[in-house]
Amino acid sequence: MQRINQQIYKIFGTAIFLVLLFSESAVYAGMPTIALSRYGAERLIGISTAIFIVMIVTAIPVMFCWNALVAGSNRFKRLNYAKSLGVVFLGGCFFVLILAMIAGSRELFSPGAWVPNGIVSQTLYNAEMERLAQLKENKEHQLNLTRYEAILKLRDALQTFAKEHHDQLPASIEESEFGNLWLIPFAAGMSYEYFPETDSESSISYAPPLVREPAILPDARFAIGREFEITEKAK
Repeated sequence: MQRINQQIYKIFGTAIFLVLLFSESAVYAGMPTIALSRYGAERLIGISTAIFIVMIVTAIPVMFCWNALVAGSNRFKRLNYAKSLGVVFLGGCFFVLILAMIAGSRELFSPGAWVPNGIVSQTLYNAEMERLAQLKENKEHQLNLTRYEAILKLRDALQTFAKEHHDQLPASIEESEFGNLWLIPFAAGMSYEYFPETDSESSISYAPPLVREPAILPDARFAIGREFEITEKAK
């Protein structure tokens, strides 16, 4: 019994080692992780899932179940772990053949409707929807970057003006003579809202910023504070 337990511990230890070896999860504390190319990952996942993980672990209950069923029979022989591993391997090959036939029939009945997506496939419609969503996200990111760069240039111009005029800001947009720096880059003809002065009796928490984008954005808008800091707040 002790010898059987030692063999089980060795089998489970080998299985855990192989799972950790071929895992692509992130590793912390600066430890290295193995990364393969797309085709290498596809082959490795296809092989390791069937052989190194499922086959090694499944062979143990198969061996015990078979030996329990034929315990009182002289016609059938008992299985050791190696023979049980062979049985599981043949069963895995059979299921791989079935899955390959299913995948082939899918392509025959719907040619061109599926595209590869990593180790699996997805419909062409879903792939196009994901591509459009990614393009939309990239456009939004580019728009936010353009907005930030535009208001950053305006902030630098206001800082320079204040330094050259003894910390005095322009009384109005026209007096600053900044030209196109006041125009919104994504809204033709619209300019930033400018508040050079605030009511001294009002609370500081309710005082408007120095410059802010107009209320035409769905979520948040950039603003320049009284200390020339750039913030993004909800409407």
